Amino acid sequence: KAHDVISPIAEIVTRCGKESLSSFYGVGDFRDHLQLLYAIAQRRGKLLRGGEPDQEAAARAVLQDWNRGKLKYYTLPPLEEEKFAS
Repeated sequence: KAHDVISPIAEIVTRCGKESLSSFYGVGDFRDHLQLLYAIAQRRGKLLRGGEPDQEAAARAVLQDWNRGKLKYYTLPPLEEEKFAS
């Protein structure tokens, strides 16, 4: 059974930010996670027959980087009011 490896990349882009990912992977600006994967696949030479970039291979590489802690992200702490609201 094939697993969807492309969809989770959208959440990683949301958490890490475009600038951070663009810098980490050495790619230019991108519109969405699909364009990011296209650029990563091209840069790393992950190509399908006919020279088409392999977005699934790029997605697996991004997921490996995420799982190994190579991609840095942070969340802001809750505001003081939210902290004690119950």
